[in-house]
Amino acid sequence: AIDDSCNLSCPSCRTHQIFERDKFQLRKRYQLADKIIDYVKKQSHTINIHVGSDGDPFASLIYRYFVKSIKDLPNVRFTIQTNGLLVKKMYHRHTELFEKLDVLNVSIDGATKTTYESLRRGGSYEKIIENLEFIKELDKKFKVRLHCVVQKKNYKEMYEYIELGK
Repeated sequence: AIDDSCNLSCPSCRTHQIFERDKFQLRKRYQLADKIIDYVKKQSHTINIHVGSDGDPFASLIYRYFVKSIKDLPNVRFTIQTNGLLVKKMYHRHTELFEKLDVLNVSIDGATKTTYESLRRGGSYEKIIENLEFIKELDKKFKVRLHCVVQKKNYKEMYEYIELGK
């Protein structure tokens, strides 16, 4: 959890979008990433690195730098937690990451357009469906899991959510 940057502002997480741009904070986060990168490079056993959960790794300059720095190491595997909106766009830029992916966790909090867009502020239901369809069509060797923060606005959609997952 080294960068909160995210292209959404979900009420379960934050009040506004966060994109780290402060030079001092960026430098601190790059330094932290470099320490983790140095640690990972010294390891000989397989390491599965979970990227995300505090923002969206595809919206984060820090996480993209971090993943790019270690993706070629033979002992590194990834689990990604994302809101899913940038998967299609980033897939072609980071195919090596997807080749080393064990699990892609996609967090969507609504099975309908109205609920999704009220709980994933800044998101587009059409865009998430497009990205989920893209993921479905990939020749993937990784697991895909949908995540949902159950809330007053979405708990009645759990059956629809399961169907969406199928």
